[in-house]
Amino acid sequence: MSLNEKEISAVSALSRDERLGYFIKRAADFERVWGIDEAGWVLSALNDGRPVFQLWPFADYAALCCVGEWASCAPKAIDLDDFMESFLADFEESGVLIGIFYTPHDAGAILTASELRGFLEDELEKY
Repeated sequence: MSLNEKEISAVSALSRDERLGYFIKRAADFERVWGIDEAGWVLSALNDGRPVFQLWPFADYAALCCVGEWASCAPKAIDLDDFMESFLADFEESGVLIGIFYTPHDAGAILTASELRGFLEDELEKY
């Protein structure tokens, strides 16, 4: 799905909590999330060194962040079922945090894997 510039700008300007809500709804609607890849998934880190796996609801938003140190990266889709079954289990075990909807101007929401699982499961129960 390709988004228009007006929607990208408007959604990117939402607060962290609003972007988190948008992400959860769109992930459930389209059964897909997006990370960034450069010959393997790219992780960022908090100031204390804890690893963060960044996610977006659509490739267009991830692409906006493929600048600077991520300039050679590209958005890559992850099937939601696979993400919830494999990725989240691995992240829970290894302590990797999840960054939701980072923008070039805001770090986005930071969640544990179990917090994100809960939000997604609650949304998916509505379908």
